[in-house]
Amino acid sequence: MKEYLESRDITVSSDTDFPGLLYLFNKYIDEIGKRGTLQILDSEEDGADIDGELFRLINKGDYEDFIFCLMRNYEVGWCLGKSSPTWKGAEFINGLNKSYEDSDDVEDLSKYPLLLSSYIEIEDDKMKISGVTSGSECGVSDVSDSSKRILIDPNIDYEISFFIEQSSISNNLNFGIDCFTSSGGVLSLENINSGDNLSYFFQEQSLKISDTTYWVRGVIFGSGVSLKSDSKTNLGIGNNLRFKSNAKYIVPKITVIGSSSQVTYLSKIRVRPLSLNFSRGQLGINPIVYILGRNNNDKYTESKLNKFITDTLLPYKYTLKSNWITE
Repeated sequence: MKEYLESRDITVSSDTDFPGLLYLFNKYIDEIGKRGTLQILDSEEDGADIDGELFRLINKGDYEDFIFCLMRNYEVGWCLGKSSPTWKGAEFINGLNKSYEDSDDVEDLSKYPLLLSSYIEIEDDKMKISGVTSGSECGVSDVSDSSKRILIDPNIDYEISFFIEQSSISNNLNFGIDCFTSSGGVLSLENINSGDNLSYFFQEQSLKISDTTYWVRGVIFGSGVSLKSDSKTNLGIGNNLRFKSNAKYIVPKITVIGSSSQVTYLSKIRVRPLSLNFSRGQLGINPIVYILGRNNNDKYTESKLNKFITDTLLPYKYTLKSNWITE
């Protein structure tokens, strides 16, 4: 049956079982009709009858990071203050975000892994932390809910960023990462400068000026990246981190140590790949679809895979940019 379906131009994963083959046999016209739509990204894990054609094409496995991003023109077109032909950084591209909300506003606190949530509320579309008892730690940090863990690939460089404003200055700001294996085991990260086990970008630090909004970014480098000499966060303090090879999930840790008179505002908490593999200064091209993932299909080389996706799965006006992980 597999050979018959492939002869009818239906993509079949090497992991497709007999019920899956039977479903494709009965629904092959419907499957062709899904091409050019987001239904190529359907997932059995999310309740679909069968994985979408793109996932079947690459034989997407469990615990594998995958990003499918339709980029907005100003994010990759040559736009003053937004993108440039000399820049490949991925900051501020919302479609690459793997965190809890994509909007500029904080809209639903239940989506976040909150520690001492009774001290946290939404005010002016931001996460407000106030009234925390002295010595208590409060913020984004709860690891008890496994559904809040973010799937990553340890061979990819990621940035974790957020905006923060505090009403007063105190050495009470912590920024780090809780990391887990595929089975849920707790795993330490590494200091990218020394190689020592460490899961914080910085601890008990302060902002320079009160009532001023700061953009804070820490970088987690892939497990294969060599140690660096002086890699710090964008605030010029602390250190960046590196994954161990068996890392699979992370939870951002952004907390303050309690001071009842201090008010802290957090917003735009993001987890995304650190950079793209092409320039953010494209001229005169169609809208871009960016794919980051693994190709586990031995029958398709990278160029053959990209051609099939472009010719068969994407609408005709889109340009594919892909980054297939090979490590």
